[in-house]
Amino acid sequence: MKLPVETEQGSILWPEDGRETQSHDGPDHELAIYLLASGAPHDYVAKRAGFESLRSARAFARDEETRRAVAELVGERAKGVGKQALVRLERILATEHSDLRATVLAIRTGLEVSGDLRAAATAPAKTVRELTVAELTELISATRHELEARVSTPRVGRDADR
Repeated sequence: MKLPVETEQGSILWPEDGRETQSHDGPDHELAIYLLASGAPHDYVAKRAGFESLRSARAFARDEETRRAVAELVGERAKGVGKQALVRLERILATEHSDLRATVLAIRTGLEVSGDLRAAATAPAKTVRELTVAELTELISATRHELEARVSTPRVGRDADR
């Protein structure tokens, strides 16, 4: 195994890190799109993707086709995060917790994701153990009313006779 090489620029871990220019002509647009989608600043994109200047990297980032490609990659990343979040949410719901607030929040999140509860609904400021009987009753009735309203309204793509 090779050890990192020290240069005036810092440690070089990979041979590609030491190269200032690329072996082909022009910038690497695919790499630039991936870097932009990951939130890298334009100066970093310009340096790593091989743009001649920061101005040309910014112009590339403003291009409509580039914006669509970046938005598509960001959407794919968001879907991946959503899948991971759902798996963790299922784990939380499948196990018993001593912290009932975490369970209630997980249930509410699951209902919001499924579309059965509006996302704008706020979680209680108190833990379940701190709520009074009247507050619990009000929370349960509000949630029940919201769910009944959702169930009685036919959704797009579902049969109305269900």
